[in-house]
Amino acid sequence: SWLAVGLAYFLGRLVSTRTAGLLAALFMATATIAIQQAHFYTVDSIFTTLTTAAVVSLILSHRRVSLLPCLLSGALIGLSAGTRLVGLALIVPAFVLQMSGLTGPITGRLRKAFDGQFLLTCATAIIVLIVLQPYLILSPDVLSRELINTNLAAAVQIAEGQRLRVWTLGYLHTIPYLYHLSDLFPAAVGGPLTVVFVIGVLTALVRPFRGSLVILSWCAIYFAIIGGLFTKPIRYVLPLVPLLSVLAAAVNYRLREGAPALRYLLLVVTAVIILWSAAYGVAFSRIYTSQDTRIQAKRWISQNVPDGLRIGVERGAFSMRSLIDEGRHAVRDLDTIVLFAGRGYVTCRAAATYLQRRLEGVSYLALVDANRYHHFTSATELVPGAASFYRDLFSGQLGYRIVQDLAITPRIGWAQFSTMSTEHSFFGFDHPRVVILERKSAAESWKGNRLPNSTPTWKRGGRASMRISPVQTRWSVEQLV
Repeated sequence: SWLAVGLAYFLGRLVSTRTAGLLAALFMATATIAIQQAHFYTVDSIFTTLTTAAVVSLILSHRRVSLLPCLLSGALIGLSAGTRLVGLALIVPAFVLQMSGLTGPITGRLRKAFDGQFLLTCATAIIVLIVLQPYLILSPDVLSRELINTNLAAAVQIAEGQRLRVWTLGYLHTIPYLYHLSDLFPAAVGGPLTVVFVIGVLTALVRPFRGSLVILSWCAIYFAIIGGLFTKPIRYVLPLVPLLSVLAAAVNYRLREGAPALRYLLLVVTAVIILWSAAYGVAFSRIYTSQDTRIQAKRWISQNVPDGLRIGVERGAFSMRSLIDEGRHAVRDLDTIVLFAGRGYVTCRAAATYLQRRLEGVSYLALVDANRYHHFTSATELVPGAASFYRDLFSGQLGYRIVQDLAITPRIGWAQFSTMSTEHSFFGFDHPRVVILERKSAAESWKGNRLPNSTPTWKRGGRASMRISPVQTRWSVEQLV
């Protein structure tokens, strides 16, 4: 991750000036998404470093008659593809760069583009990829397996929305490409820097400079691939951050060469953006100096919930189940996943009856918002019973009241930043909201699936009002089987 910061500086200095390099490195170092992914055990930081290094190598190798830069560029492209297969698309910027240095008719330029150096780069990339991932040749059937979610074919189907999962429900109403600009980038680097990124891209298109063609072509092809996916985890934008930081820094430096009034204005704007981005990054990094909200919830339960009482929890990636001492407390799984598996076939009344039975004898609930609440409430039309259940539960209409609402908000001094993005992975892994609910007194408790003065909205109307497409029906049958 720190190497990616250094590469942002080197790339900025290569295509512009030392000042631009320092500014790009500062943007990268304080980017919230870069800080977060540096703490995670994922390939995104490695992929970001390798692809940025490949872009640097391609720019350095341009118009240099030498085999070493071609071999280095090919090796870095192969390493990127070995980390994540989309890295093989770096061959496209290499080809674009090759074409940019040629003149004459398009057919002649195409013939000249495929010269020995370009072919050597491609061959090196493919050889390195095969060495790192030999099963691509020795056992290509691995790519088409669909047994579990971690198989590539199954993962691609989930990413494209062909297979719906509970944790993908939050993406149902997101607009491809636009969602990245409206939600992901503002959360990943902050709103002000997102605007500067857009300005940097537009200015580089109008007034290109050395290396901008390679940077823009790679950003375009990578964004075209990830932006159109159904699933849109925020970590996918990380590889774009160092390159967009370089464009923003280079364009900012060039614009300051204009009229004095414009120069002073840009200096003030740049100072504000730097201060805001730095504050956001430092505030977010303080998350990792705070005790995790799930640990806080565990301590509260140990100290305040009497032994022998039953605690309701959820399954899923962010479950509280493993943190509850089952030697002291009985644990009951709510198993709301059943309502997702039976979507389209389970009426709201049936969902109410099922959930009522799951809550029988449960004195406390320990729920993580990124686990089920966020997903079900984002897809009311698919799982109306579950969505209304969670809304009514958190609002106190089902005989429970919130006794602990634990969350970590990034702050530095008087500045406070909200990280409750619509993308659950941004807050679910390192600072989720944990809610502990306690059953109310007997007079207020939920009796016979009906509150004293009201009927839960998730039971009103006997049948769910929804339209089921044939594809959704097929998914439901597969889930039920």
